[in-house]
Amino acid sequence: MKNLTVAGVIMMCAAAPACVQAAGCELGTPRTQQFTLPDLLVDPNQPPGSVIGSKTIAIAGDLAQNCTGSVNWQSVLTGSWASPSGVLPDVYETGIPGVGVKVSDALLPDSFMPVNTTLTPDSSRPLIGSDVQLLFYRTGDITPGSFPGGEVARFMLTDSSGNLATALTLQAASGSVRMKSCYAKSNNLVVQLGSVNRSSFTGVGSTVAPTAFAVELVCQGNLPVKVSFSSAGGAPSPEPGIVPIQDGAGAASGIAIKVMHRDGRPLHFDTPEAYHLAGEPEISIPLLASYTPTGIKVTPGTARGAMTFTITQD
Repeated sequence: MKNLTVAGVIMMCAAAPACVQAAGCELGTPRTQQFTLPDLLVDPNQPPGSVIGSKTIAIAGDLAQNCTGSVNWQSVLTGSWASPSGVLPDVYETGIPGVGVKVSDALLPDSFMPVNTTLTPDSSRPLIGSDVQLLFYRTGDITPGSFPGGEVARFMLTDSSGNLATALTLQAASGSVRMKSCYAKSNNLVVQLGSVNRSSFTGVGSTVAPTAFAVELVCQGNLPVKVSFSSAGGAPSPEPGIVPIQDGAGAASGIAIKVMHRDGRPLHFDTPEAYHLAGEPEISIPLLASYTPTGIKVTPGTARGAMTFTITQD
């Protein structure tokens, strides 16, 4: 009888360092995503600390695949955005004096860059980036100009070799900051129309003695602006310049406020008109306001209405 000898080797991964998989993610080739910065038009009246613009960057594609274990995630601002403003928390310089930016993280959207943390991703799912939100702030006296281009942000993860590696960079292009030619001398204007006896009206569309007022602008430079008026809250106007009365306890009914130009022309809502065509340091838009019946029956009470004005510049 022959003896049969069976030889075997049992591999124990627990005792074999080569079988241990390092924590990390498959990153592939680092991606660069370009985006266009906005053209910001700043009201000179806005104080430091004010938000003067925003931008959303949609992050395209996955940031990493097949992550194992706990990995390090870092996001940093680079290039012209690398220096803290020293004025507002989480705000960084943009390269334009007086303008700072706050940037949300591409994986942790509730956090602002820079971020340095440890993540334990689900190994069965890719790491998907979130939209990056940019908030631009006035940090001081602004020197108008163009934003410097180039890389402004970098996002890094532990790769499959256990090293911190770049997964994504953001590159900015274009964009500028300008100061508005004109801004409102007063953002809130109250016009007192007084008390009117309903017997003073002679029918629908009639008015009583109007009250004069003016919207005043402070201007600089020589660029024209456009000013448009709207009924507050977007309330429809049955005819040009009609502002509905606000509802509420004790409010009058059957009546509205009619707003006209001082020369008697009706004020057309949501229709921009050009001003500051001659580089004037101040602009006054003279207007008239008066109560006017909208129906046969006018019920006494409080009559309040509101409209807004918007200044735009190309």
